[in-house]
Amino acid sequence: HAQYSLGLLFETQGLPGVPDVVLGGLKAAEIDFGVPQDYKVAMRWYRLAADQGFAPAESNLGGMYAKGQGVAPDYKEAVKWFRFAADKGYPLGMQNLGVCYKKGYGVAPSKIVAFALFSLAARSDQIAAQKRDELGKSMLVQELEAAQTIADYMHQSKSVIGPLTKL
Repeated sequence: HAQYSLGLLFETQGLPGVPDVVLGGLKAAEIDFGVPQDYKVAMRWYRLAADQGFAPAESNLGGMYAKGQGVAPDYKEAVKWFRFAADKGYPLGMQNLGVCYKKGYGVAPSKIVAFALFSLAARSDQIAAQKRDELGKSMLVQELEAAQTIADYMHQSKSVIGPLTKL
């Protein structure tokens, strides 16, 4: 986890997602941690944590590849890392992989697979639920039923990668 935390520090220059936390009278966002933003260093730390199977690091590593931060943009590599994170049940990995399927980034576009992934992530992530509901508005009833069947199978098998390879 320490390697992941170091990756976050170099990627964001501080404590991401905690702007309202007060530390010694200062908000976390106002504290200078003295760490320059360095995507290449962040990539190195994320890779070390991801190589140990830490899902948040896998998902962040995928995000770095998708955005081209510290490396050339590579959606196929991003999808690989999002899949690893999603397969461990990490909601943000599922959500990021769903976005890739929705938009066709590194994979053939599939609203059905995207909806299934958003549905899985929505069990513990409100943003994923919003993405699922938004996407569902543009889908046919048959597509929604197929997506739910896939989501149920993924949930029962406790795997994302396995069911995706069977599609």
